[in-house]
Parts: sequence; C-alpha cells; structure tokens
Amino acid sequence: CESDFSQQPRLSRLPASAHGSRHMDFIDTPWPVRHASDPSDDIDLKDFIDNLGDDGDGFLDNTGARLEASAGASVAQGSPRSIFGMRASSLEELMAEAGRIAPPGGVNGAGARAAADLERVARAAGLHGLCDALAFTGLAAELPALCEAGVTVLAPSDAAWAQLEPRSRADPVLIRQVLLAHICSGVHMRSDLVAKRTAVALAGQTHAAALEGGEMHVGTARVLRADLPFDSGVIHELGSVMAVLHFAREAHEEQVWKKSLQPAPRLVVVTAAGAATTSDYELHGCLLHAATGQLLPDALRGHVRSLQPRLHQSQVQQVTFSDLCVMTKPPSLQRRRGAGLDDGANRYRLLFSLWNSSTLSYVSWQHMPTPLLIRNSFHMLPPEEKAY
Repeated sequence: CESDFSQQPRLSRLPASAHGSRHMDFIDTPWPVRHASDPSDDIDLKDFIDNLGDDGDGFLDNTGARLEASAGASVAQGSPRSIFGMRASSLEELMAEAGRIAPPGGVNGAGARAAADLERVARAAGLHGLCDALAFTGLAAELPALCEAGVTVLAPSDAAWAQLEPRSRADPVLIRQVLLAHICSGVHMRSDLVAKRTAVALAGQTHAAALEGGEMHVGTARVLRADLPFDSGVIHELGSVMAVLHFAREAHEEQVWKKSLQPAPRLVVVTAAGAATTSDYELHGCLLHAATGQLLPDALRGHVRSLQPRLHQSQVQQVTFSDLCVMTKPPSLQRRRGAGLDDGANRYRLLFSLWNSSTLSYVSWQHMPTPLLIRNSFHMLPPEEKAY
C-alpha cells in the first residue's frame, strides 16, 4: 500500500507534549496484557502510558549492498559515501550547519557535545545506519536540542535497516517517522525499561518492554546490545526495525453517538522483515473515558483490523477504520433532562494498539492527540461539522 506522509507536517520541535501527562494522566484503569512467557503477569495500561542534501537514491548505497555486507562483518570507518547514497558527513559538521537554523535562544554547547558523542559511540558500535538516517532526514540538526534533556535511542542494527524495502529507504519523511518512533526522551537503561515495562517515543508511540525467555524485547524488536552510554544518553541496539504506528488522518473532535467517526481514522503501519511477520498482528481501537480514565472494552464497533501478511518482507500499509463508531452511551446522555453535565463527561481518548495474536499481548500503542466529544445527535453538532 502507498504511504501518505507527503501531507504530514515535518516535526521540527521537541514533541514532549505528544506523550505528556496532559494526554495521559487520566489513565488509572488496568488493561491486562498477557505474555506467553508468563501468562500470569498482567500489565497495567497505566504503567505503559504514564511511563510513557540527498541525491534521490535514498539512504542505502547500491540498494542496501553496503548494509547487507555489514551484517556479517564490521564496516570500515571513514567511508567517503554514506549509506544514503551521498557523501558521508559527521554530525559535528551538521551541528555547525544547524547553528544557522537553531530556534530562538539557541542550543547550548552541552547539547552539541552530546550529539557529537552520540555519533562517536554509534559509529564505534557499528551503527552507521543510525547516523546516516539522522542526517538523511534532517534530525541530525535537531539532535543538540533533543540531547539537552537526555535521550534514549532504540537503534536498529545496520542489517535491520537493510531489511526495509528500497522504496521505504528512499523516503526521508517516512524514515523520519521511523526514527521518531525509536527515540525516547530521557535516559533509560535496560533495567529502567524492564522496571517501567514501557518505552515512550518522541512520536507519542508507546512500546511494551519485557523479558521473554531471557531476552529483552521492546515493541516488536529484540534487543541485541543494551546500555551503550554516551554523553546525556544511552543506545540500545535492536535486531529489527520496530513496527511503527503513525496517524495519516485523525477523526474530528466532535462526533455523533452510534454514527461512524468522520473522517474515518487512518493509520500508517510500517513493518520490517526481521520482526515477527505481520500475519501475527491485529490493530485494535480502544476507548478511554477522559474524565475517569476508565477503559471501555465494548464501547466501539468496527475497531479490529487484521494486518495484511507478507512473510519475511517489509511493508508500509494504510489501515482505515471506515466503520468505527462509539456505541457506549456517554454519561451525560444517561442523565434525566434538565440535569445535564458539562462536555467533559462526554470526552474520550482513542487508542490504537498492536495485538500479537501469537503471544497474546499488546506490544505497541499510539493515541490520537485529539480527544473525542460525543454528541447525542447530528443536530447537536456545530454548523461547520454539519457541513462536513
């Protein structure tokens, strides 16, 4: 399926609010998540959420030949060409360029030093794909600001980057979204991820973190090497690119009870070979009452979609919930006439979760930033919504 990132705005600011407490502090209801390794270990949803210059050839030279070769052998340092098909530039050079486009107030020297140290550690660990992806997408210029508060990088290995199909690797907007789903604010060592059982990315996506069979898993990926420290951050190397959930289209804020959401929410799901195949996964919509944090398991209709299987291949597919509607009666509509509540009682949060039907576990979540305000009937909508 075609990706639809061309209409999406490029993030150029620190997106801390995308997963901040203003969206998530209402959640205090347990959502049991079972892992095959320990079916008795129920995980609370609150634990997850609260911790919550290119030449057109893409970022792989010769359609991935360099990365595929590096899977079994170390890559020589100082290559004149990066895996993006352009001249390799250090992040230090990009930091100097970034000084001309820094936001008001600038970036302090500590952030720039941390960004340069990230490259040094990543290169030394053989994670050339990470460095080149940052440069290819423009995120390298934003690293000093990101690193000021500390960052955790969930870095796919070079071999993992090579598993993305060439068409995806040549799309800088798509790769940018993938990176934002692999970088987390704050410094989280392996023990921290195990304790919190989550990793919340800058793009707002929450990945489950768990030990399974003695191995560490984050989202849909296995951790190969953990706790590679750098100044103001840490890198964890992953064996595959994690599945990424991104909103291509959000529903409007005001909706009608028992009517399909307008416009229909649409998500882009990016998966890569090396992770579990998409034949094991479903995408589930879930509704939370904003005021109470209560999870409403039977509140939606048309909220389950199976992902299209393409065994051992990476893919980008769009999933549209065209018949998704809210079936639960909002609290204010259950009151007698004349005893109405304010609109806050009718507000809900919409989450979309990646369900692994093999391990019977939710492995990743993405929430729609816009809350839903459910109206009793079409006639209660404002004029602009009626016209839509």
